[in-house]
Amino acid sequence: TSLSSQEPVVTIVDRAEIPSTEDPYQTLDDCATFLSKHLESTGNSYDALGIASFGPVGLDPNGPYYGCILPSSPKQAWRG
Repeated sequence: TSLSSQEPVVTIVDRAEIPSTEDPYQTLDDCATFLSKHLESTGNSYDALGIASFGPVGLDPNGPYYGCILPSSPKQAWRG
């Protein structure tokens, strides 16, 4: 996870490595804590947020698993 500023050029202002654990709720909570801590310490806001994911991810907008980790993922708790 990293935060950057684009004024006048893109600069990384904070970074953390958050492993994807077997418990997706814990991993997402760790991400939210990182993002919240940065807001509290700087008083800034976010203009955009990008999310990357391990796969496989459903990319077909007409498919039943669109935007989800597919059932074939080795990380069972993350499926669906």
